[in-house]
Amino acid sequence: AKNTDFLRGEGITSRADAESTLHQISQKILQSPEVSAISGGGAIDLKFLPDGNVSVKTADGTERVVSLEGNLKETSQKAHQIMESVKVAFPQNTSSANKGLGHLHIVPGGRSTLCV
Repeated sequence: AKNTDFLRGEGITSRADAESTLHQISQKILQSPEVSAISGGGAIDLKFLPDGNVSVKTADGTERVVSLEGNLKETSQKAHQIMESVKVAFPQNTSSANKGLGHLHIVPGGRSTLCV
């Protein structure tokens, strides 16, 4: 119930809500110079790490960890909590390959897909 309570506190009552919230967070993070330099405007997979940093994986499979500062770091940590809570509160039948950290698949100018 702890996960559900946390999510409800964030206004999240479904996977779709979580996806929408994480999409908004990701848009802020994508505007940081370090992340936009890596993404280069292409589709990416964004992982929110427990320490508030993010891992950015580009279409060619390159994965880099970006250290965030201040507000962005706090925002990313919250996104990580949301992601972890969603896994427990709204489980989806996923292959064992998706166990561990979930990620957000982001298509520029499109939507984000929650992969947890």
